[in-house]
Amino acid sequence: MLELSDANFAESLQRGKFLFMFYTDWCPLCPPIIEMLGELEREENGKFTFAKIEYDKSPEAIQRCRAFGVPLVYAVLDGRLLYGVGGLMISEGYRMIVHELLYDFDETALESRIEVLRVRLDKLKAEQDDEANI
Repeated sequence: MLELSDANFAESLQRGKFLFMFYTDWCPLCPPIIEMLGELEREENGKFTFAKIEYDKSPEAIQRCRAFGVPLVYAVLDGRLLYGVGGLMISEGYRMIVHELLYDFDETALESRIEVLRVRLDKLKAEQDDEANI
């Protein structure tokens, strides 16, 4: 896993198939996402690069990506920002992003699948909230 900063950000995005994540030390959602994406990078044996960049210390990268907070994961293909996904997703969602990036990139299909996962996650959260209120 690479550590990015404003100084090496633009150059690093030219690496081919690439995922990076804006994070902060105070974000409780960031460590599990970093762990999941690092594990996926190891499982794929270097077929893509995963990096993290500290949100609070990277104003140029934030502006370039129009980043709006943390956690925020971006997929990059040959220097082109494809899309960003904010918030926490189940591990299947990140695995799907990696698979699409490596094997079948289709932006419209991927956005549709991500939306399906978000709906599922929202439903699970609502069910948990309902149980907590009983």
